[in-house]
Amino acid sequence: MQNRHPIGDRRPSRRLQRASALAVIALVCAVAAGCTAVTNPIADGIPVRLLPPEIIGPSKCNYQTIPLNALKQPPSDTYRLDSGDVLGVFIDGYLGDKNVVVPVNLAPLVNIPDQNRIPPSTGYPVPVQEDGRIALPAVPKLLVKGLTLGEARDAIVNLYNQKDNIKVVNDRISVTLMHPRQTQVLVFRQEAQNFLAGQDGPIPISKRNTGHLVDLPAYKDDVLNALARSGGLPELDAFNEIIIYRDGLRDPDKNLTKQLEKSKPGPLPSWVGETIRIPLRLPQGAPLPFGVNDVVLRSGDVLFVEARDEEVFYTAGLLPPGKHVLPRDHDLDVIEALALVRGPLYNGAFGGSNLSGTLIQPGLGSPSPSLCTVLRRVPGRGQVPIAVDLRAALLYPQERIPLRPGDVLVLQEKPGEALSRYVTQTFLNFNVIWNVFRSSNAVGVINAGAPGGYATPELNLVQP
Repeated sequence: MQNRHPIGDRRPSRRLQRASALAVIALVCAVAAGCTAVTNPIADGIPVRLLPPEIIGPSKCNYQTIPLNALKQPPSDTYRLDSGDVLGVFIDGYLGDKNVVVPVNLAPLVNIPDQNRIPPSTGYPVPVQEDGRIALPAVPKLLVKGLTLGEARDAIVNLYNQKDNIKVVNDRISVTLMHPRQTQVLVFRQEAQNFLAGQDGPIPISKRNTGHLVDLPAYKDDVLNALARSGGLPELDAFNEIIIYRDGLRDPDKNLTKQLEKSKPGPLPSWVGETIRIPLRLPQGAPLPFGVNDVVLRSGDVLFVEARDEEVFYTAGLLPPGKHVLPRDHDLDVIEALALVRGPLYNGAFGGSNLSGTLIQPGLGSPSPSLCTVLRRVPGRGQVPIAVDLRAALLYPQERIPLRPGDVLVLQEKPGEALSRYVTQTFLNFNVIWNVFRSSNAVGVINAGAPGGYATPELNLVQP
């Protein structure tokens, strides 16, 4: 006689089979409907903890603005003469006469912005020539380069007294500084003229290219004074860097056009000139990559403040599609980027709007998506998918990878989250209509819905 299993032994097996069948049906329906959580081609990204440093890139969090006094040359206690200075000299009997009023030179009474104030002086103009000497009547040229005004006066007295048959009285010679030497540089700036307040911060709406011809007096001919007279530090749409072009076309015999046509892409040849780059932000504790001789300008130098292209990142998937600007001076990690674009980030009560509907439904049975894939470009026209678990990123800061220009953020659900949403919002979403009673002039109907539905009794009256 064949033994039969009790009915109680068969029920768990049948229930398990039914549950498995329902799960398979739900999974097939999800795949058939094109669920991106299951068919996501970039779901298998590289975890953040396994990324090499060259993929993560340098961080900006420890950068700071350099001391601005490093852009200025050390102050000098005394004024030393050099070529380009103009002296006011009075020598009784040779440059002027005691019976004639000595010329007095005063600065203009009208103060023009950025005008170099010239102190009052007396005497006749005597320029310091290129060799550092001055030419005076009846005596040879005198070298005054590197001397102070007092030392230059004593040197003139000694020069005349050493000359045969020439004697001058010490109190009949005066030497003043009529016009200090100046360094003339060109400053070109590529910066925005106006900014518009946007979601990502100030956005430049118009570019301008300005040029300034700046005359800097001696001991103030440095980068800091040139920036102060041409508009200050670079704006947000420009690089935090000052470029100095110096000694252009050292060899005048070379034909610039033909040489540039023959030259290959890469660094410019040495005869074109010297290029000095001065960064305005450096990592904490890093030594300055320039010296005093680099910030002291020379006549003919060209200072360039270059505009930078907007560094942007893109959003896709469950995030509002768009292009967003990255900040210039600090990092923006994945969590901050999701908050910036108003993406769904543990939104248990409210859902974001993308102007055409709700991005994702909040509430019980609607899990927040936690799979964010960052598509990052690498050299060689390739890309690397980086998998960021948002739940781990909220707990551990090392999982919050900083964004880089050109990154694409794709937010999707994990398969378990997508299946939970499908079961609660689609598979179990039904309505039941039940006619409670019916009479000749009234009909009672109850409409009951599944988890997200509702139940409202309706009373329909029928006209006799």
